[in-house]
Amino acid sequence: MIEECTLVAVALAVTVHDPEERLLGRFTPALDQVASLYVSRAAGCSADTSPRTLSALAAAGFFVVVKPGRNVGVGRRDAVAGALAGSAADWIHYVDLDRLLHWEYSHPNELRVLLAGEPRSAYVALGRTARALATHPRVQVVAETLTNEGCGRLLGLNGAIDAVAGSSLFSRQAAEVIMRHSCELTNATDLEWPAIVYRELGVPPEARKLEGLEFETADYYGDEIQAAGSVAAWVTRSYDRPETWVSRTRLAYDSIAALARVLDDRQGESR
Repeated sequence: MIEECTLVAVALAVTVHDPEERLLGRFTPALDQVASLYVSRAAGCSADTSPRTLSALAAAGFFVVVKPGRNVGVGRRDAVAGALAGSAADWIHYVDLDRLLHWEYSHPNELRVLLAGEPRSAYVALGRTARALATHPRVQVVAETLTNEGCGRLLGLNGAIDAVAGSSLFSRQAAEVIMRHSCELTNATDLEWPAIVYRELGVPPEARKLEGLEFETADYYGDEIQAAGSVAAWVTRSYDRPETWVSRTRLAYDSIAALARVLDDRQGESR
């Protein structure tokens, strides 16, 4: 049973890449259910995304922005800009759409409880419980553990903060400073954004640990998993590759470098 909560005014910003309509196949009924939780909805979509997926998003009340290429950072900024323009909401929830759909199917009450409460910080890094993190492929866990440790310590916290789970909740003021200063083209925005808020507003991120941000990608590869014989076999085949370890390690480096660049800009201004 899904609990109903009195929600604070939150706008939704999502990114979408769905050329093969894998997400589209999971839209019913979750998309309309999650759309109803927000006062406005915006989607930054890749140009390769299926027209049917784009139409379904528009029918669910999303303001849809399509840009050439697959620059994740651009798509994220497009989504946040659309969320800001779509309403006067005081809070923006950014999340990758594939994660949001999984969240709605697996832990719907947790999502509603999250949206019902006023955050304590202008930027909330929505991370994973130990169990949820452990559901991810080992290459992700290893690389993201390094990224999160660097993020927490460089932003004045005592240890790691999970900032790379593909979801965050931030104030309208934080969204506005992010839009003014963000320039990363990749998922390195995961660390760039809280660093910008820390530099511009003087507040470190708040951390939340959630079950619904467990590994979601397997939801969209049913045929491949069946062919492999199990989820574990499919994960090994898909993720335990040299190029995947290289790309994940590179993203960890790029993310910490983005955070360092933002903080170095602050130090440069004080010299």
